[in-house]
Amino acid sequence: MPKGNSSQAKKANAAVNVFWASKETRWPRLQSNAKQATIGKFIDDAMVVIEKENPTHNGQFLTSARYVGAQEAKDDGEPFEKKMKRPISVLKEQIAQASQLDKAIWADLKELAYGG
Repeated sequence: MPKGNSSQAKKANAAVNVFWASKETRWPRLQSNAKQATIGKFIDDAMVVIEKENPTHNGQFLTSARYVGAQEAKDDGEPFEKKMKRPISVLKEQIAQASQLDKAIWADLKELAYGG
């Protein structure tokens, strides 16, 4: 990385397709705040700063709420609370099935003198 001001360093990084990260967004600062209750917000804010400081990276985003290169998801109009009922229902069924399978496995192990 070239010595000098951040403008020169940003240009040098961009030339080799490397993101520029200012001091407030770098690992040592994130690591020193890792045990704070607000670390998630701190990381999100750092990612937003990095994204703003690197506008020339071909539409690629680093923010923790987006996937790199992913297209924006279209809103289907279904409320989140309603949408979540389906996977929660499936999860409840799977947990019930897992419980039944656990009981069957332990019964089989006990029958084979391996279970307690």
